Amino acid sequence: MPAGATPPLIIQYDAATVPVLQYGIGSTTLSEQQTFDITLNQIRVGLVSVPGIAIPFPFGGKPRLVSVDLDTRKLQEKNLTQTDVTTAINNQALVFPSGTTKFGALQYPIDINTFPGKIDNLNDLPIKVVDGAQIRVGDVAQVRDGYDPQQNIVRQDGVRSTLMSVFKSGSASTLSVVSGAKQAMANVTKTVTSALQIKSSPINRSLFAPQLAG
Repeated sequence: MPAGATPPLIIQYDAATVPVLQYGIGSTTLSEQQTFDITLNQIRVGLVSVPGIAIPFPFGGKPRLVSVDLDTRKLQEKNLTQTDVTTAINNQALVFPSGTTKFGALQYPIDINTFPGKIDNLNDLPIKVVDGAQIRVGDVAQVRDGYDPQQNIVRQDGVRSTLMSVFKSGSASTLSVVSGAKQAMANVTKTVTSALQIKSSPINRSLFAPQLAG
């Protein structure tokens, strides 16, 4: 797969497999991007530990993507290439373990994190020095917090939302998976913003039908 691609999610599936539970997750105040981000990285993560459960990536919403919009004219003026910008960001925005340290009876891992605290700060990363002048990412590109092209749409109560389907895996009991999912969801809802409206439903495709985005 190309560098930066989302790792594939593999779930055993056949034509007879249908979700045992669905969650419609929406908000009248949060954006589609924020709703999808919370669903994928908080709600889904809180449910995948339930024994016998399988949860594919959600439908709807806009997957978050940090974009680097290159200005080809400025690149030519500075005698730089796209590879120069990519290399500068990859070499300076790193998170990796560097060792451990002990405080009393406890030992803690130490990670080196050189990734900027804000997305806009990526524009300040240096690329190279030309004729004594430091050229930064922001001189030839613009880094912004955006999203991937939207491929499907989910509406809940007329509001663009996110749909998360719950499957049972293998020989797991359907009742135990549904019960475990509902219990886990009750705990997860205590940790996410109250701006989300989370509605559960047994399979009813007429309620939550993802649409292909044109």
